[in-house]
Amino acid sequence: TGWGEAVPKMNLTAAAIERLRHPEAGQVDYFDASFPAFGLRVGKASKVYFLITRIDGKQARLSVGRAKTEAYPGGITLADARKLAGEWQAAAAAGDDPRLKKQAERRATEEARQNTFSTVATQFLKAYVARNVRESTAREYRRALQGPDVAIWADRPVSSITKRDVLQLLDAILERGATSAANRHLAYLSKFFGWCCERDILETAPTDRLKKPTKDVHRSRYLTVEEIPFVWRGLDRLGFPFGPMFMLALLTGQRQAECAGMRWGELHGLDGDRPEWRLSESRTKNGRPHLVPLAPQVVDLLRALPRIDRCQFVFTTNGKTHASGYSRAKARLDTMIAEERQQAALEPLPAWRWHDLRRTVSTHLHDALRVPPHVVEAVINHISGHKGGVAGVYNHAAYLDDRRSALRAWADYLDMLASGAVPGNVVPLRAGQ
Repeated sequence: TGWGEAVPKMNLTAAAIERLRHPEAGQVDYFDASFPAFGLRVGKASKVYFLITRIDGKQARLSVGRAKTEAYPGGITLADARKLAGEWQAAAAAGDDPRLKKQAERRATEEARQNTFSTVATQFLKAYVARNVRESTAREYRRALQGPDVAIWADRPVSSITKRDVLQLLDAILERGATSAANRHLAYLSKFFGWCCERDILETAPTDRLKKPTKDVHRSRYLTVEEIPFVWRGLDRLGFPFGPMFMLALLTGQRQAECAGMRWGELHGLDGDRPEWRLSESRTKNGRPHLVPLAPQVVDLLRALPRIDRCQFVFTTNGKTHASGYSRAKARLDTMIAEERQQAALEPLPAWRWHDLRRTVSTHLHDALRVPPHVVEAVINHISGHKGGVAGVYNHAAYLDDRRSALRAWADYLDMLASGAVPGNVVPLRAGQ
């Protein structure tokens, strides 16, 4: 075997190993009296467990691992080293080479170290999200994969994320009352982990067979004819950029992100009789270009806005990017509305969200102004109804004149609601009144 009575033997114990002194030069091997093929090599600066065995008929010396000591607390314990050496000895006796297994484990460890959740999430965002989804959806992916909810996973190997980890994350989101967000988070994580499986980064996804944390609740909140004037006056007091930005949303029925990102270059014919807001496919949720006819009230609102030199965005706070911080603006607006209603001895306005403005436009176009459903869908650029599915392949009608008439009628209706007048005695609604 290559060792015999002449080599040092001792009863290896943790205490005995701790007491062994490092030689000034070279190294000394100490074989375990109870396991002669197993031992400890003491060098000038290290203590390493080893195993002497035969592989394919040849003697081989295998390094089991550096010993755990006070000077090196990150090492392997004596008990674990003995156990591993025994497994390797049995494997060698069966004709297997423990070194190959050790190499594979080392590669797997290195791969896991490199494939942290943060690293792989960044790869996914570049390879899939950036190429396949709109920017608004990409923001949601980034929030789900790089936001505070998953910060605790950042440096963990993505392969170590378990179903239990995902469930704990979703429970934490639910506990703060964000039920819809929990459902969306699961959807984004499922897509990410599925992509990892497709790339052989994972064998199975920890999100497999996980059900949505809660049932999706389809909101039906919209502003009533009694509530709209309070919201409009509050928006007027809120001022630039958020006040006029959400006035625009209420006047046109377009999405929050589309209004926030409005560029001056998207506006055409403001001085003519057919002013338009032209949205490219990259700026709409459904990826289709969209044209918004602008009522005179919208043109007046836009003309009254400050225009920052060399800034493409209509609504901005820094002259470089479009306005953000909608939640803070909403909180300020809610306070203004609550104060006005309190002075009028009215109950607080029931909770509503920015997106409810879009539903408000759609609802009143249908119910109050009797605009046909296909025109309303064309106004808000919604394709799930008359232009969804197979019908959408053949129905490319723009209904532009009908949309222009509908939005003008809606702007006039808002004028009437804010003034308290009846049709025929309308006081125009303008920002700044």
